[in-house]
Amino acid sequence: MEWSVPGFSYIPNFLPSEEEKDLFQKASKGRWTKLANRRLQKIGGTVPDDGRPMIRTPFPEYLQKVKSKIEDFLQLEGQRKKFQIEIVEEMNHVLINEYLPGQGIMAHTDGPAYSSVVATISTGSGQILNIRKKQNKELLYSVYLEPGALSILHGRLYNELHEIEENLSDDISSVSNFSCLSCPPENDNFILPRQTRISFTFRNVRSTRSLPKSFLKSLNLTIT
Repeated sequence: MEWSVPGFSYIPNFLPSEEEKDLFQKASKGRWTKLANRRLQKIGGTVPDDGRPMIRTPFPEYLQKVKSKIEDFLQLEGQRKKFQIEIVEEMNHVLINEYLPGQGIMAHTDGPAYSSVVATISTGSGQILNIRKKQNKELLYSVYLEPGALSILHGRLYNELHEIEENLSDDISSVSNFSCLSCPPENDNFILPRQTRISFTFRNVRSTRSLPKSFLKSLNLTIT
């Protein structure tokens, strides 16, 4: 059962359990960049801070199927106007974040370099995502992101803040999407300990350019 409000949509079990676990394992073996409090991978290119076009780089093969599945879903729902999602032709960038228990990310927006549709797949473990008003940080929604679920931030909420708090566990008793969680807590145990979560955030970078074909050929690479 899907859950949505204007600007946010949550689809549990978007990926079958086997595909979710496989995605987690393959990303774990990728080339990580270490930050102060977590590590990440940038797939598709690095978005310049000065507004220049992103130089596109190929997606690894294991992400192609997921990318196509998300694009097909967004196209269909955009055409149906079910979620009022802007139709995006292509998701050309993926940010892969690893969150260990106790790690999170501060309240932020994704900015104007991207189209206003952000599609995130969660794997490994769940976490609560908070969406807050940019003006005063008032809490609008808390949403629990389960492994295999797809969450879509779009439209009116794209320019608001979103964050993951640095907690070792999550209290899901009052999350906004509780009614559609795929695995309700047993024995009314609403405190769920965190394990390692790897998230895949698919976006469309508005301004890009491709590497010269001669260069790609020398590396035996193709842009897809």
